[in-house]
Amino acid sequence: MSMMKAVRFDEYGDSSVLQVRDAPVAPPGPGQMLVEVAYAGINPGEIIIREGVMHDFFPGNFPDEGQGSDFSGTVVEVGEGVNDVKAGDAVIGMSDERSAQAEYVTIAQERLVPMPEGLDPAVAACLYVAGTTAWAAVGAVAPQSGETVVVSAAAGGVGLLAAQLARRAGADVIGIAGPSSAQVLRDIGVRPVEYGDGLVERLRAAAPSGIDAFIDCYGSGYVEAALELGVKAERINTIIDFEAVQLHGVQMAGMAVIKDPAPVVSRIAELLASVRAWDRAAGRTVHIPLAELHLTYRDSALKRSLTDPDVGAGRTWGPTGRWVVLSTTFHVRQASLSAPIAYSQLAAALDVDMGARVDAREVREAVLALRRSKGMVLDAADHDTWSAGSFFTNPILTRAQAATLPEDAPRFPVTDHTRVVAGTRGAPVVDGLVKTSAAWLIDHAGFPKGFSVSGGSGRASLSTKHVLALTNRGDATADDVAALRDAIVAGVRERYGVTLVPEPVAVGW
Repeated sequence: MSMMKAVRFDEYGDSSVLQVRDAPVAPPGPGQMLVEVAYAGINPGEIIIREGVMHDFFPGNFPDEGQGSDFSGTVVEVGEGVNDVKAGDAVIGMSDERSAQAEYVTIAQERLVPMPEGLDPAVAACLYVAGTTAWAAVGAVAPQSGETVVVSAAAGGVGLLAAQLARRAGADVIGIAGPSSAQVLRDIGVRPVEYGDGLVERLRAAAPSGIDAFIDCYGSGYVEAALELGVKAERINTIIDFEAVQLHGVQMAGMAVIKDPAPVVSRIAELLASVRAWDRAAGRTVHIPLAELHLTYRDSALKRSLTDPDVGAGRTWGPTGRWVVLSTTFHVRQASLSAPIAYSQLAAALDVDMGARVDAREVREAVLALRRSKGMVLDAADHDTWSAGSFFTNPILTRAQAATLPEDAPRFPVTDHTRVVAGTRGAPVVDGLVKTSAAWLIDHAGFPKGFSVSGGSGRASLSTKHVLALTNRGDATADDVAALRDAIVAGVRERYGVTLVPEPVAVGW
């Protein structure tokens, strides 16, 4: 691995001066790591450096100048003195030498941060420069809950992050952008206002009570517009308008003011792959990164807090958990093909082998069809869909308990998805335990599809399509559903000695 492909240029100019060349791979020295690059970002600042606009500050190191600051990738080799990082670790980084647009980059440890589990590496590769700049800009104007903040170029790399950070602080955010970006801003809770002639009047109309702070990510007169709107100079931050800083005394906080950017990048990365929740132990709202959620098949730190005092900060929290989830952030990648099919019933419906990738639209329709067949897609005209989903969990029994069931009762291996080995598809089987079917037990204990409590109103009944679903037939109360639940639990226990566990949590009984 002595040579690699890398982006290089020998003179200032537009993108036509860029070439992909063979370049030597520099082995990591003390305190350095060699990283295989997955994605590299392109920042506007790097473009104007390549064009020669910033020659006085960032002169080109010709010949054979590199390009690219932000990147994500995987550590290949570590140098002497590197701590807490090993080969195979996923990382986010920034190259001070602008050499990230290459197959490999050699980088100092202090310019790398761990990549949170679940974060799209393509997203991660855009965070270092833009993220720290946005963090500093928002910090400079210090938005407070209930204030109105305006962000120019709000749909750009820095602006989009700044707008979301200001929203997280509780501010009402107005984003200046073109009409094509309006929906993007609305999707993140930002009110769009179109740039161009008449902007000041449009901003006044959008914020009749006034604007408290202004974050300028574009320059070209936005600072003057903010001052005209009555925003105090100390509550205005620009990341690009040097002249306005000299003339008006506004702030210019960006990445350069952050002495140690690594913790900031880590924090931003965690916010992008996390849940926002009320922590009942701490008495405050928190953001829990994916790495701390420990999400596995039907398990998580959220669920374990019901019964595990270590997760629950010294106590168990049943019947509800330590955290109340307020919002979630999902990262999805646009693609025409699905992820590998891993559900046998879905594979059969699509007539493909397990592990196959299928047109994503076909998968969507097949999933909806399967759920509809079980009454699990809401239809106002079909009371079978007025349900709480699959109401009971499939019981996990000892082998001795399972041996008392009829021979035709389903028996499945129990797998521990918290112990999945990286690089394998399956979870290890737990010896001595057997899983059976709650639906089979209910049906064979004398509770057929459509069953309602004998002598009752029938306002709550089992679905006519699927015995696991308890449904509202139009005007059922919580007491009606609870009576049906209790009858089924008692009947299955009497018939088979198995106590069914409801998935919905009952509060107040």
